Amino acid sequence: MLVSSFGAAPAEPLAHGLGFSDQQLADTRWRVFGLPTARWRSVVCRQNDSIRQELIEYLTFQALQPILWSLPLTALLIWLAVSDGLRPLMRLTRDITHRSAAQLTPIDLRRAPLEIRPLTTALNGLMARLEQALAAERHFAADASHELRTPFAIIRTYAQIARRSTDADERNDALAKLIRGVDRATHLIAQLLMLARLQHQTGAAAAGSWSLIATARQVVADKQEYADSKAIALSLHFPDGDPCCVGVAPAALTVLLGNLLDNALKFTPAGGRWRWRCKRDASGWCCELRILDADCAGRPDARV
Repeated sequence: MLVSSFGAAPAEPLAHGLGFSDQQLADTRWRVFGLPTARWRSVVCRQNDSIRQELIEYLTFQALQPILWSLPLTALLIWLAVSDGLRPLMRLTRDITHRSAAQLTPIDLRRAPLEIRPLTTALNGLMARLEQALAAERHFAADASHELRTPFAIIRTYAQIARRSTDADERNDALAKLIRGVDRATHLIAQLLMLARLQHQTGAAAAGSWSLIATARQVVADKQEYADSKAIALSLHFPDGDPCCVGVAPAALTVLLGNLLDNALKFTPAGGRWRWRCKRDASGWCCELRILDADCAGRPDARV
C-alpha cells in the first residue's frame, strides 16, 4: 500500500524489492532503491534514469574537460624536458660520429653532465686502449719492415751473384749463402708472426698455469735436427712428477725458451754439450742451460 509520495513520483505502485533495481513504469525507466523499516514494510526511493544519464554526462564532461585541455600542454612540456635531458647525449653522439679513425683523443669530461660521465669515462678508456693497440700495430709494422729489409737485400744480392757468375765454386758459394739468407728470413718471419700472436692475446689467454717442462721438451724436439747437424749433445734433467707450472702464456713461453736454445746452439762449437734442467730457487721455477764441454768453458751459462 502506498502511504506517501512526493515530487515527480508516479502514482503507479512500485515493485516490492529491497536494494537497487531497475523498473519500467509506462514509458519511463526508473532506478529504484528499497529499504526495510520498522514502521512500514519498506521505504522506496526512485529516480528517473534519464536524469541520471544527464548527471553522469555532465560530471564526466566537467571532469575530463581540464584533462583534455591540458594534454597537449603536458605532451609539449614532456617533449621539451626529454629533449633538454638528451641534448648532452646527442652532443656526445655527434662528437663521436664526426671523429676520424685516427682521432682518439679523450672526450672533455667538463662538457659532459654528471649523469653520463661514467659513460664518457668508459669511452675515454676504450679510446686509450685503441690508441695503444694502434701504436703497437704501427710499431710492429715498422719493426717488421726494418728487420725484413736486411735479409731480403742479402738474398737479392747473392741471387744476382749466382745469376751472373760463370765460376761454379763462386756460384755454389753464392747459392749456399742465398739458402742461409732464406733460412734467416724464414726464422725472422716466424718470430714476427709469433710476436704478432702474442700482442693479440687476451688477458684470459695469457693468464693461467702452463708446464715449463712440457714446453721445454717441445722446443728441444723442434731444434733437435739442428743440434744433431752440429753434433751438439743436449741432456734434459727435469724433476720427476712435477710439471713445473708457471704463469706464462704457452706461446710466450715457447718463444722465450726457443730463443734461449737458439742462442745456445748458435754459439756452441760442433761437439759441444749442454745440460738443460728445470729447478726451483728462491724466486720460483727456473729453466737453466749449462755448458758441460770444456772447450766452451769461457762462455756464460744461460738461464731464465
